[in-house]
Amino acid sequence: MHFGMITQQAHGSIATESDQLYPGLTADGSVHFSSYDGQVDGPIAVRGVSWVRALMSLNGFNLSVSQETDWHHFDVSLYLTDARIVVVVDEPVDARTRWVGHLRYPWIHSVGYRPSSLNEGALVVVMEQLEEGAEMPTDCTLRFLLDQHQDSGELARRIVGRLARHHLGRGSLPATAVPGFQVLLEPPRLADPEKGDQATYWLGAFKHYPGGTEYVRGDPEGGTWLGRDV
Repeated sequence: MHFGMITQQAHGSIATESDQLYPGLTADGSVHFSSYDGQVDGPIAVRGVSWVRALMSLNGFNLSVSQETDWHHFDVSLYLTDARIVVVVDEPVDARTRWVGHLRYPWIHSVGYRPSSLNEGALVVVMEQLEEGAEMPTDCTLRFLLDQHQDSGELARRIVGRLARHHLGRGSLPATAVPGFQVLLEPPRLADPEKGDQATYWLGAFKHYPGGTEYVRGDPEGGTWLGRDV
């Protein structure tokens, strides 16, 4: 089944549901942060966020790619933790329900940004998922639109550094992937790209959703590490 990243959650959902796949809410409607989240940075105000799927199909030797935007929301709050990126839509659905979602770090394979110039900047977080019955994986992009005064490059650096600490701290990375993430503990600032392009931190190992997050439920970590350093 396709993971759409965001869902409607009722206040108090954390009392009855695991937050492995989606954030759980406390009784007052705020996101429940656990010990795995560690230091929580936020809320960071974001102008808008969207979820875009790159659908690939192979016909003989011909590869075709099409993009579909599944959803977009304006005025959202972003939280960065030691375990995940959390998105909360500011306007509630109703008095007891709101839109929330997260990407846990094992699912992410790249983090990119477009600096602010004349218009807004962008933060781009990409994961890959393999849906049941699909011939090829699907790239799913969480794209944030930032105000002109926000430093999208620094925000990307912060995410990559926290992701690297998460992976190294869990101790489950393949040995071949460890050096690359050690470098990313203090990510170098990438050179700003040409106008209209984006700069990207490519991560050497990742897992398909929902792998690598079973520890949230007290289970052993599952899933298979994939990527260039595996």
